[in-house]
Amino acid sequence: MRMMLRSLGFGTVLQAASGEAAKDEFNARIPDLIICDINMTPTNGFAFVKWVRQRNSGGLRTPVLFLTSHTEREVVMKAKELGVDGFLVKPVGAADLTLRVERAMRVYTR
Repeated sequence: MRMMLRSLGFGTVLQAASGEAAKDEFNARIPDLIICDINMTPTNGFAFVKWVRQRNSGGLRTPVLFLTSHTEREVVMKAKELGVDGFLVKPVGAADLTLRVERAMRVYTR
């Protein structure tokens, strides 16, 4: 994933081992894009995105893509309610990653 993102032009790609570590990264430096797994611990992806959205302010809205194998209707609806910008279904190929990232970034250019 990191190599694919770099090939899309992302110079710095940060990686967090947990939802709590991702919060620390976010607080240190608001990212241009978040790709987040739903199944994180102790903070799952839904709780993390809710937390991110509460911190987005002043017109800033960080685009978020869920990386997941969950495609159930309930999961998709909950994600949309939280403002998730798209899904990357595992396994992710370069073409799908490119498409989803471009769509998310187009909407939220800074």
